[in-house]
Amino acid sequence: GMESRASLRASWMMGKRITNEIIAKCFAMFDADGSGTLSHTELAAMVTGLRLKLPEREVVDIAHELDVGGSGELSFEEFVVLFSKHLNSTAHNMRQMFDALDLNSDCLVRVEEFERVIKAAGIEISDDEIRRMFALADTDRSGSMSFSEFRGAYKTFSWDKVEGFAIRLEELKTCWDLLDSDRDGTLQIAEVKTLFQELNLPEDSITNLRPMFDAADERGHHGALGIPYSSFVNVYQSEAWLDSRVLGTTKLNLQRFRDGQAVMYANQQKLEKEESGIGMVRVELLMERRKLRNHPHVSAAIESFWHLLGSQLLDGKWVTEGLYLTYHSKIFEYLEPLTFDRDEALEIASGDWDRDRELEVEFWADVGEGSAIEPPPEGLGCIGYPGFFESIFELIDMRLGFEKGVIEAVAYAEMVLEIQHALIGFEPAGAGMLSCSWATDDNVYCDRSKWTCNSAMVIIPPNTPWGFSTAKLTERLPPPKPAKKVPTSTLHKKQFAKCNDLATKQAMVKTLTADEKVKMFRAMPAAGQVELLSVLDTADKVAIFGMVLSLIHI
Repeated sequence: GMESRASLRASWMMGKRITNEIIAKCFAMFDADGSGTLSHTELAAMVTGLRLKLPEREVVDIAHELDVGGSGELSFEEFVVLFSKHLNSTAHNMRQMFDALDLNSDCLVRVEEFERVIKAAGIEISDDEIRRMFALADTDRSGSMSFSEFRGAYKTFSWDKVEGFAIRLEELKTCWDLLDSDRDGTLQIAEVKTLFQELNLPEDSITNLRPMFDAADERGHHGALGIPYSSFVNVYQSEAWLDSRVLGTTKLNLQRFRDGQAVMYANQQKLEKEESGIGMVRVELLMERRKLRNHPHVSAAIESFWHLLGSQLLDGKWVTEGLYLTYHSKIFEYLEPLTFDRDEALEIASGDWDRDRELEVEFWADVGEGSAIEPPPEGLGCIGYPGFFESIFELIDMRLGFEKGVIEAVAYAEMVLEIQHALIGFEPAGAGMLSCSWATDDNVYCDRSKWTCNSAMVIIPPNTPWGFSTAKLTERLPPPKPAKKVPTSTLHKKQFAKCNDLATKQAMVKTLTADEKVKMFRAMPAAGQVELLSVLDTADKVAIFGMVLSLIHI
């Protein structure tokens, strides 16, 4: 059967850079009530306890992003994804790595420090390989490496053999910075104890502090002076320091996850500004729209769409390029019947396919061999359910959230159901089955080079969200609606700009109400406004001029 998005994302991470032990330990640490899930409140307490100063909106956004099921709580599978984003810049990684290697903080790294930190970070590499890497960076043969030498050699290092090297060192440094709260360059039992108590860690973690510090100061050199960074490096991977390692790793991944969200929203703001030609969309609105991805109604609607496509899926699990282009072009035709152009629609869909395929390839490259997740068939370009889900949600979000300003889960779900009802014809066939086919174009199927006929039976799983049985699915679908003759004002602007025929533009404008014409005018750039005025009658021009004058008086 189809795996949930949460289990797919969790399987992706298991056995990767972060061990199961670290993630499980972290989850248990912050599951304050022992319920087996993390509430959004417990996640917020984690952020505060780890001394991350994030605005409340960002903490809420992280919670909604992780909460794939929309339950208000994070399962372990959902929590795992927190450890999946590695989006720090190259420059930031280089500085972090160099600082972690520089044990005595003299702005130089010697080969002994280089070897010591790499091995302390738990990276398996031979002594010969370490020496070769160091020699490549030490261009002046001084026996030490400056930051400029390190930076120059960074991209030429054979560090692709050292998986996660930069990330491991960043984890080590983040852990140190979290524990050394007074920034005096040493760790005292009292400051670590204060941190553990603020996080409400169990009593055995606090009583373990003395053995922790004894392990770091096994020769008794430091005593009341505290543990310096160089000694901390030696014990970082030891069992005695596991709790501290968990906290540092979790803090780093929370920071990284937040940074990934910020980059995503910045890119979306830029894209939507280019699309609309107006100002930048507020991040708060983007967050509100994005959290609808995980609303149960929206998830259920998209999943029902997937099931109805079941007979068209390769092995019942994979969307091929031909199928992707087919349902995308049919969706465009349904949404924009006045200006639909099949070649243009296929060109847009093809670009979207290339992007989604690239993401899918990256996903499977990260999963690697030996994963429990079944990979797509070799030699065939496909996307799985997560890619399908994201592409459908993005389309709905652009139509409703972006173009109409409608941010309601029910509206998003209804639009998905409306589209699938317009695209797919089906009728009950008994025994929990539906007979499905394309509802238009004589059931044709686009594969770029050929058109073939497809119609088959689909089984609707009894445990599909919303409790879809054949009867209930039929009840949930709204009655067929006539093709929309008038899209939204934002869409009018785009269609008007694309059209080159004056008569068509005049016909398009005549279908609009006076209010819609005014809204369309306001949404257009100056050149478009002049063109619109050329096809309006006198009464419409008066209404628009009145609107302009009212704005001037304001």
